[in-house]
Amino acid sequence: MNITTACHCSGGQGLDDCLTAGIDCLEHVYYITQPQVERVKKEDRWVVYTPSYALNDQLLFKFSPHDREGSLREKEIICKCLSGAIEGGLKFGIGTDGLHQGLAQEACYISGLGAKNRDVLAGITINAARICGADKSTGSIAEGKAADFAVLEGNPLDDIEALKKVTSVIQDGTIIF
Repeated sequence: MNITTACHCSGGQGLDDCLTAGIDCLEHVYYITQPQVERVKKEDRWVVYTPSYALNDQLLFKFSPHDREGSLREKEIICKCLSGAIEGGLKFGIGTDGLHQGLAQEACYISGLGAKNRDVLAGITINAARICGADKSTGSIAEGKAADFAVLEGNPLDDIEALKKVTSVIQDGTIIF
């Protein structure tokens, strides 16, 4: 039906099943293995990284002590898997998985896991627009596209933390902040 599909997928058999079913975009991939990285790349699928769930220790305090301890033990495994996916050169976007206003931190985590800042910026702009099928109207600065962008204090190509220092926001050509 030519409809893009996405699936919440941490890894394991579920990830393999998503690929076999033809899912276009795999969300999370916390436990992706190297053979799965190779398959995702070969089949030209997208992934969306949402690392805060696993890497933000403050979120863990909302869990029961038992769940928190388990999550802390898993953190090292998840970092290794996500770093392997990044190193494997998968096409990616970056999301928040409902942690609104947290996109800059998600980007910082992905940079810290080995992604180049230029690729991280693509993950929150043009790649995100491509995944959503909106890249003809948004996701980059070009004639004919929505004039939506943030002005930052600093250059995120040099320091990805600059994404947290927003000085102005322009939406559809109008300064709103």
